[in-house]
Amino acid sequence: MKKFENKLMGIVFLILILLLSVGTMLNVFHFRQGDVPVNEQLPEDADTEQEMNAVFYEKEEFLKLNGMMRRMLGQRMLNGVVRLNNGQLTYLHEPIEAETLQQNADNISALYNYFAQRGIPFWFAITPDKISMYDDELPPGYTDSSNDNIEIFLQRLRDNGTPYIDLREGLHTIDPDLYRFFYLTDHHWTTEAGFYAFTLLAEEMQKGGVYFPEEVLDIHNYTQEVHEDTLFGSWGQRVGRGFADEEDLALWIPTYDTQVMRGFDSLRGTLGDVLYDRSVFETNTDGLVYDGVLLDTTRFVNEGHSNGKRILFIGDSMARTVIPYFVASFREFWWGDAYQSETITEAKINEVSPDVVILLMSPWNNLGSEVSFNYPFGGNQ
Repeated sequence: MKKFENKLMGIVFLILILLLSVGTMLNVFHFRQGDVPVNEQLPEDADTEQEMNAVFYEKEEFLKLNGMMRRMLGQRMLNGVVRLNNGQLTYLHEPIEAETLQQNADNISALYNYFAQRGIPFWFAITPDKISMYDDELPPGYTDSSNDNIEIFLQRLRDNGTPYIDLREGLHTIDPDLYRFFYLTDHHWTTEAGFYAFTLLAEEMQKGGVYFPEEVLDIHNYTQEVHEDTLFGSWGQRVGRGFADEEDLALWIPTYDTQVMRGFDSLRGTLGDVLYDRSVFETNTDGLVYDGVLLDTTRFVNEGHSNGKRILFIGDSMARTVIPYFVASFREFWWGDAYQSETITEAKINEVSPDVVILLMSPWNNLGSEVSFNYPFGGNQ
């Protein structure tokens, strides 16, 4: 009887493996036809093993089950993602070589000096990393070097005489709990944080003589369009819905009059209609959406009340939640991609002919990355 039970269990196990294999291979086939989306970035030359891992049959359910078990057992790390004491999910950062961080800073200093020589006001600002420098919330036995890396980078900027805006400090004055400004399941900050970051940046730019319309700065001039259980960030994707939960996402819609033209298709309308792509809430069913700003943000023209100036705004994905308020403030808004720093050339700057320039970046996404510090004006060059 015992042998029969063992054989039966073996047969069931083999059938299960066969079904999973067949289901996975079918998913690979449909993926190659473009019919199966994946929640992770695959290289163009991805091999079959990488494809199978990305589209494994019922992968989400297995991740969910694994996450539930880990959560029940009180384990704090899964697939490289750590659950902090306050429930936030994050990666842990390794130390970056000081020489690399100093080279990164030298490239920013060269960019600052270039604009200074041309008489164009330039502001450089950094966002907080997920782990607060005031309270790391790390479980016992875990360490993180993100804020140490930032400090080496900023010290080099200070040594070079390059001014910067540290939004960690400004946001901390608004609320000492910086984790309030981040999504639980992602490294991006919330749309609320985007507004407060804008006000902090505007405060510094006003000191340099840049005017901002009062209605744009007033938090009472916005309504929140809440999309419930919409967001499930990149770190949540890695650990599954058993280890983390979906979150609400709110778009901040101006109640004051706006009239904006979008550059790439000349669409005109209110800021809320022209800037936000609400279709992502329907199509991105996996939850990998952290704002509703259009991907193509190359140029916007504000045909309503503005300060009459043209801005070149260089930023990464963290900057996207700040974009709407600068579009509402400036006559003309041009976007530059901080992940493609080499494209911010003199020819590009001459094309835009900006009155002011701002560079806003997340240290987590950029420090140590050559593509983010390759501005062709010196430093890393």
